[in-house]
Amino acid sequence: MRAARLALLSMLRLGAAVAASAASEDVAQIAAALRGCPIVYVIHIPKTAGTALVSVLKQSPRWLQLRRAGVYVGHGKDFGEPQWRQIRDRRRATNGSVVVAEEIGLGDLATRHYPFFGETCAVAVLRAPAAWLGSAMLHLRVGFDAVEARRLFFDVDDVQRTMVTGAPVRALVLAALERPGAVDALLSALPLGAPAPPLPVANRCADRRDRRPCHVYTPAERARIDAVVARRYAGDARLYARVNGTRAGLLLAPAGVDVP
Repeated sequence: MRAARLALLSMLRLGAAVAASAASEDVAQIAAALRGCPIVYVIHIPKTAGTALVSVLKQSPRWLQLRRAGVYVGHGKDFGEPQWRQIRDRRRATNGSVVVAEEIGLGDLATRHYPFFGETCAVAVLRAPAAWLGSAMLHLRVGFDAVEARRLFFDVDDVQRTMVTGAPVRALVLAALERPGAVDALLSALPLGAPAPPLPVANRCADRRDRRPCHVYTPAERARIDAVVARRYAGDARLYARVNGTRAGLLLAPAGVDVP
């Protein structure tokens, strides 16, 4: 019996080692795809740890703080030539990558005639749609009425998929937020010019400035969230499942290949 347990433990350890090695290979492939990208554009999808991610990116010597182009609900309406000029000026001043982040999806960039798609590698963190929907309502302090009225973050269906599609980029890398280690692996693959620190833990109840207790959704509310996801965010759910199902929780879509 003891020998059998030891054999099983050995097999499990071997399987874990093989999986870790495969995941490392995927991260290395993604790092190679991003290496040399003139512009790394981080698509900040609301409520996907984007603020925590940007706090890490700002420590990079390649970080470029663009003139405020607005938040998600503006869909890039103030994004244009002033920001293009900033990027051009930084590119002239350095041979390394420029790293920027905005709450503006690729389709909205195309609408604003973004001129650098051929030089841009885009990355984004995705979140399981049910968790995203619940977090977004809590953050905005709204209920299902705002979702049904298509206000604020809820104006389009499949918002996460919408933000990472709609325009050709040199490469697109997606990470699954709930997959342990995936976002840190993404950070390690980015050409930041210096090692990135781990992603800070965000949105814990103890960190809330207003000290309000965390809301716990009731079973009925959870059922309603699941119904909304099935009706409006099924595409997000499929995309998230694909990303989360990879060996490292990261998906690389090369140039010219759209996500499903």
